[in-house]
Amino acid sequence: MRYSLIFILLSLANLGLSQTLQIGYLNQKGLEPIVSHMADVFDEAQVKVEFFEIPPARSVIEANSGKTDGILLLVPEALPSYPSQENLVQLDYPTALGSVSVYSISKSERKASLELLSQKEVGILRELNAIRTFLSKSPMTLTEGSKIDHLFRMLMKKRIDYVVLPTAFAEKILESHERYASVRRLEPPITHLKGYTFLHKRHKLIMPRLNAVLKKRGPAQVK
Repeated sequence: MRYSLIFILLSLANLGLSQTLQIGYLNQKGLEPIVSHMADVFDEAQVKVEFFEIPPARSVIEANSGKTDGILLLVPEALPSYPSQENLVQLDYPTALGSVSVYSISKSERKASLELLSQKEVGILRELNAIRTFLSKSPMTLTEGSKIDHLFRMLMKKRIDYVVLPTAFAEKILESHERYASVRRLEPPITHLKGYTFLHKRHKLIMPRLNAVLKKRGPAQVK
């Protein structure tokens, strides 16, 4: 009986039922619906989880080393830019789908495109490697900022020509700050990104349950 109990406890541990996973995510306005969505996914899959804020590069390093259990949201195209990721396993279905938009202070420009950005000074968030990779296909000068507020201030002072950001992130800032009233979103979005949740490979046994729930629920839809 004692050995049977030990076996059951070990089995539960392997399945992820007896521990709480620590999953890191970028501290950025606009991510709240994604955190809520994945909390529901883990709950339905009967996997305990806690989400905590962490810078993107550190989240990859610590998840890969096993210090944490995974990353809430990462665009696969950006993964090669990190030095170590061999222990990370991507869930099969996207966690979130979101658009990427161009922002301008010009009243005459209406349509967004890569051609519009060609040979211009374009501001992006430093942490978002996927956007940097996408924009590098066209000739332009990229200026990185650590915060969206910083990028919008540079735009309004005409230090840069445009800002390119995930729409959900940018709109949260614009809605809460009247001082950016002159900043306009150009249509259409220049691209759409699929973000995925990554877990350390030691959690492979619980991934089929998470994949089944994600397949049924679909990704979180952000702007």
